[in-house]
Amino acid sequence: MSTRKVSFPNGKDCELASYKAVVISASRDHETHVYGGGGGGRIAAGGGRINEISIQSNVVEHYRVWIRYQNDNTEQELNLGNWGLTCREGHELTLLDIGPKKSKPEFEFIAVKNEMTNSTHFTPYMLRVMRELNLIGRPLKLGWIVFLLMWGGSFSLFIFLHDFPNLKSSWILMALGWFGVVPILPAILGGMVNRRCHAVFQKSVALVERTIRGGVEDLIKSS
Repeated sequence: MSTRKVSFPNGKDCELASYKAVVISASRDHETHVYGGGGGGRIAAGGGRINEISIQSNVVEHYRVWIRYQNDNTEQELNLGNWGLTCREGHELTLLDIGPKKSKPEFEFIAVKNEMTNSTHFTPYMLRVMRELNLIGRPLKLGWIVFLLMWGGSFSLFIFLHDFPNLKSSWILMALGWFGVVPILPAILGGMVNRRCHAVFQKSVALVERTIRGGVEDLIKSS
């Protein structure tokens, strides 16, 4: 087993570990989920209507791989259905995990390299792993705060200034009234702020993922 410390932009350090294993069996199967809705309705003497029936299906791929670790000969089953990995009996794999996480299991595989095909595949659940490691948070929804402050503030100010006779016909009072009754501009500005917050969140996710991928590649080269 080889390890490597990875430092992230938020100041948190995690440990990457790599394990060597040999594939002793691999099998692929599919599970189909069928679900639907609709139907029903009513038919009477003068006519009626039958609602349309909607049927949908979802196929889940299971790729079960049994491996034997080279360091202690223990065996483990992995389900790598969404990883895009292909292997067969006798192939040597390098498995990489990262930790510690705030919930069990303490470590979780984030990448698998097939040494025979020289291909590396990363977990399709990278975003969940980042959250479990406290490397990222949730995207901020500051747009709602901007909307509520502008809408509520303008409406309240309209009510307050309405008591002043010399302001009843002013354009300031009219604008404030439109803000309160038809909050289009606050909604537009709030949406712009939300999109900006989401863009910043996406950049932070991309930076953390690049750091993880870089650490994985460095550890694979050195192991």
